[in-house]
This record gives sequence, C-alpha cells and structure tokens, in this order.
Amino acid sequence: MRDVVYLAWRYLVFNRWKTGILIAAITVIVFLPLALELVLERSSERLRARAAATPLLFGAPGSALELALSSLYFSGESPAPLDYAIVAELGDTRLAAAIPLHLGY
Repeated sequence: MRDVVYLAWRYLVFNRWKTGILIAAITVIVFLPLALELVLERSSERLRARAAATPLLFGAPGSALELALSSLYFSGESPAPLDYAIVAELGDTRLAAAIPLHLGY
C-alpha cells in the first residue's frame, strides 16, 4: 500500500502543472453551481421585493402613457371610466390594494 501512495505522490510532484490544473478544474466544477445558486437566490429575492414595492396602475383600454400621466398629475385628457365592479374584483384577488381615482373634473 505504501508503494502505491509513494508512486502516486511522485506522479503528482512530477506533473505539478497538470495536477494544479486538474485541482482547479474540479474546484470550479464543485463551487460554480453553488455560487450561481446563491447569486440567483439573492437576485430573485431582490426582484421579488422590488416587484412587491412597485405600484400597479390598472385602467380602461387606451393609452398607457395617458393613464399614467393622468394618475400622476391629474391633468390632460381624462381616461375612459372604469366600472367599480372591476375595481372590486381586482381588490378581491388580494394581489393589490385597489384605490379608485376619479380623474375627470
């Protein structure tokens, strides 16, 4: 048994570069999936937190830009009205807090 260990040790010492490259490749193969999993998990958490904090604007079909500008600045052309039943249905899904805005004066 000692002879086999000695022979293996002498091979490793004689082929230093080959052994170093092999150890580096095995290290990358083992740790790369773990590092990618960690990075993906953290980025997924950040994206989900950002999505939860982003307000959702829901309105009748039409110009999305006009809807956004009207809800932010209460100016410009008033978007088409939306039935309150749709607002209630959106609130019942519990995906968002439905806050109806009356934009027409």
